[in-house]
Amino acid sequence: MIKKLLGKLTKEDFLSIREFTHKQYRKAAKSEHVILRFITGMEVFMLIFGYFNYNHKNPLMKVYMSLYAILAVASLGTDLVLSAAERNPALYERRRLSLVGYTYHTLIVAWGLTITTLDVRHGGGSYWVAATVMMAVSVFLNLNPLHSAAVIVSAGIYLCYLSCDTNGGFSTGMMNIIIFILIDVTVILKNYFTLYNNMYMETKLKELSMRDGLTGLNNRRALDERIAENDFEGVKAIAITDIDDFKQINDTGGHVNGDNALLRVTALFREYFNDRELIRYGGDEFLILSSFDDKETLERLKKVNRRLSRVPGDVPLHISGGISVPEPMVQITDTIKMADALLYDAKREGKGRFFTSK
Repeated sequence: MIKKLLGKLTKEDFLSIREFTHKQYRKAAKSEHVILRFITGMEVFMLIFGYFNYNHKNPLMKVYMSLYAILAVASLGTDLVLSAAERNPALYERRRLSLVGYTYHTLIVAWGLTITTLDVRHGGGSYWVAATVMMAVSVFLNLNPLHSAAVIVSAGIYLCYLSCDTNGGFSTGMMNIIIFILIDVTVILKNYFTLYNNMYMETKLKELSMRDGLTGLNNRRALDERIAENDFEGVKAIAITDIDDFKQINDTGGHVNGDNALLRVTALFREYFNDRELIRYGGDEFLILSSFDDKETLERLKKVNRRLSRVPGDVPLHISGGISVPEPMVQITDTIKMADALLYDAKREGKGRFFTSK
């Protein structure tokens, strides 16, 4: 039921719960170092304080000290795993990284329940340790809300049992536990929806910043990002084209005519290449990161030209272009420059021409 509700209230075409959790955990993992180191330091302090101030012959104190040591080691180990993952991009990309968070989340809640059980059974203490731990992990660990809610509800059921067993039946303490669990689950869901919507808006704004406003194609910023990430796998040819006599088209019919020409060329490009291959390079220039070889790319551009020639207008509409082929030892930026140079060679020879590097 909760899963269906989450699906309805979020944009599942953007990210599933699992995908969002993976991305968000990667994003938040860096800030968790402070929390993990604080917990480690606090437990080490408790070990030192306990060693010098408590009766070492008391078996119960040995249990407490063991629990402090377990949490210190678990917190330090989690911190070291996250640090190692940050230095290793391949490990950091794996979905299994979020399992570290799930494991630590479950362990620290179990730790809080154990401490609370000892406090209640042997010292007549309250439930504040478990309550503090459960609220803290709900706020600071941005994990799958289904997992977090399941752990918190399970812990709440156990605390209700502990309260009932200790007090001999229903009590105001049990009612407080139930209210606390409901608040905790609400906090988990609220954090999830807030973070999800923030990530959705960030992603959409980034996508908009990488799209040309007129044609809807990728722009130079999108190209710059691909260059930075060296994201050119499968690119077999690079073409740069521009519209011949574009200034004359603008001067004859105004910018509306120019925009219509750009849209017409874009529409035809989309019939022969996919959106990932097409980039509005600037003005009337288009860059094509073709998944076809140079010969097939040339044939497709010629087909575009033949169809453009049938478009009525005061100024004939056609394109010229240069096509280069990526080489293993040549930077992609140099291959783009080569295509650009070939474009200008083609334009010097006339209109509607294409030059290739081979």
